[in-house]
Amino acid sequence: MCCHTVKYSPHVTGGFILNWATPNMKMLVFLLPIVSVAAIGSLLCSLMIAAFLRRRLILLNSHIKRDFIGKPLLFPARLTHTRRFPETERYNYWYDYFLIGIPVGLGGRVGNLLSIDSLPQRERLWEKCWFTIDPTYYLDRGSGDRSLEEKLHVFLKSVGEDPKEFPYAYLISVPRFLWFQKSAISYWYLYSSNRELTAMIMEINNSFFEKRNFFFRVTGDGMAVDSANNWSTTTTVSAKGCHDKLSLHFSPSMPKSKQYKGSWEKDIFGSPFEKVGGLMVSKSVDPVLGPSIQSNLSSNTPDGQVKVTSRLSSWGEPVDPLAAPGWIIARFIARWTHVGVLSAPRIVKQALRIRLRGKLTYLKRPEVRPGSIPRKETEIERQVWCSHVLFSMPNVLPGISNFLFDSIYPS
Repeated sequence: MCCHTVKYSPHVTGGFILNWATPNMKMLVFLLPIVSVAAIGSLLCSLMIAAFLRRRLILLNSHIKRDFIGKPLLFPARLTHTRRFPETERYNYWYDYFLIGIPVGLGGRVGNLLSIDSLPQRERLWEKCWFTIDPTYYLDRGSGDRSLEEKLHVFLKSVGEDPKEFPYAYLISVPRFLWFQKSAISYWYLYSSNRELTAMIMEINNSFFEKRNFFFRVTGDGMAVDSANNWSTTTTVSAKGCHDKLSLHFSPSMPKSKQYKGSWEKDIFGSPFEKVGGLMVSKSVDPVLGPSIQSNLSSNTPDGQVKVTSRLSSWGEPVDPLAAPGWIIARFIARWTHVGVLSAPRIVKQALRIRLRGKLTYLKRPEVRPGSIPRKETEIERQVWCSHVLFSMPNVLPGISNFLFDSIYPS
């Protein structure tokens, strides 16, 4: 009797589960297409609004500067990654990349297409945008009370530089789409009062959510620029809380060289196949010239041997969100939105392919070096740290210790 009970109890249990789940499965099968159609319809509606309706620049406030280098642009691009040394471990891959360029100091939104330097949590529902440049993501994470320009000035002072030396700046980065934000590298181009590119900041975010910001000065190659870039735009805009119209002036930079070169010590664990250390060499064109993106980054050994190169280059003409026709914006959104979302899975795919080849050693993540911004702690790590602090001081304010223990480990 017992044997029969033990033998058939799994089947009986499975029958109960099946009987319970069948109505729910029927409901799920019924609701899934409806929810999917509703989600797709909502995205298409948002796309049409972003592309065709109210696509004008509205400033966060009227107290901003009126003169900028560069203008907001949507850059389609391609990223190529190549290992050159050692020869037995060579590989090459590429994928599409999508970035947005903005003049630093400009804050507002272009209709429902692009939010610039505005905190998403402070935007009302009808102010939400398709793409977002969220200031909390850049340089020092958090600090949502500061604008991009304010954060830039704080960072420059922290590395011993005078912000007044760089009155103009242009940021190129992968924007946030919905809740997704992942930009492996953000490029800050810093310009002198003569409107020439003189320094850069490369903001590196690795796969472990660690961040390090590298400031370096650049020098021109001395080669003459092919053609003068004489475009200039004056735009009439409105600002929140201000009934008067304002004029903003977007103008080109004044490069004296075709390419600009700089370097910095690699003090962040950027790849599981690359050790920390060595020299990173950057060669870039001025992105406001053209405008276009042409950036080469190489990882070199201490003796100067080039190991890995990454090339980021424009893939077609950039799109001006303030001037392009609605159908071009709609086509661009449909073609390039998914590129930013899929960049992280593509990187993981290539890393797995390289590891499965078995020719490169998969390195363990080292400790975070001083000067880098570590990832945010998990809940378990926070509890362990707080427990260590509490139990290392058992005789100090025992009542408070018991209270904190109960708050960390609630029953």
